[in-house]
Amino acid sequence: MIFPLDHYEFFVCCGKTDMRKGAYTLAAIVQHELHLDVFSNTMFLFCGSGHKLLKILFWDKNGFVLYQKRLQKGTYAWPKNAHEAKKVTYEDIKRLLQGEDVFRRIPVLRGHYLM
Repeated sequence: MIFPLDHYEFFVCCGKTDMRKGAYTLAAIVQHELHLDVFSNTMFLFCGSGHKLLKILFWDKNGFVLYQKRLQKGTYAWPKNAHEAKKVTYEDIKRLLQGEDVFRRIPVLRGHYLM
């Protein structure tokens, strides 16, 4: 990203989102369904039903910015509770964009066996 992220808050908008929606429609979802202030220093993350496409929406002084990232392999781990927003940290966002599951309470141990 081309701007400092340390003064932003991050919310993951749970459930499936129609990824055909643009910035203004996603902003309306944030305001009317999630009851959050879309004009604050907050980034909102949305994911589609296939869990391959992620959109990040935020207000930047005089307009909305909408980024999107599509995974070529694998899917994003995404919470399923619709009409809910989970607050996450910047570290969680970095891990999420790398494809890690930041919502699982018990980590998956790959290649390890528990005795």
